[in-house]
Amino acid sequence: MAFDFTLKHNLTETNFIDLSTGKFKEICYQNIPYTNQMKDTLSKWEGVSEFQNFHMTYQFGDREEKIDANIVADWMALDENGNIVFDENNVPVLDETIIKETNQEVQEKISLKETKETNHDIILRMNKEGKSNLEIAKELGLGVGEVKLVVDLFHEEMP
Repeated sequence: MAFDFTLKHNLTETNFIDLSTGKFKEICYQNIPYTNQMKDTLSKWEGVSEFQNFHMTYQFGDREEKIDANIVADWMALDENGNIVFDENNVPVLDETIIKETNQEVQEKISLKETKETNHDIILRMNKEGKSNLEIAKELGLGVGEVKLVVDLFHEEMP
């Protein structure tokens, strides 16, 4: 539906036209009925909006990992053209593979934090098992100097 009209007005003293009153309001502000395509687009937009407002925090004792809209946006499945895939209710379809990868990444971050927090104990246990500083460093992905420092400090503390 196209609107074709010509607006003629003598701009003198005020240099503006008030489009919110009188005949201009009738011309400029018309209710256009939604087409099925417009309704479908609006429904999809509302479905995506729910993802944009999503926030979740994993809490593990004093540690936490945040999952927000930036991460969740990657969970939406895309078609071959890069468009979001929607189900019959216009809710974005989730890509289970990406969700699993995200979950695995969060678990790895937590494991790394736990590993970093307990490297001291792991180094000392491996040292007691008879492993050399070089073996410990390679296995834990640490520098030999770091391992040696922990071992030497522990032996100084022990009577």
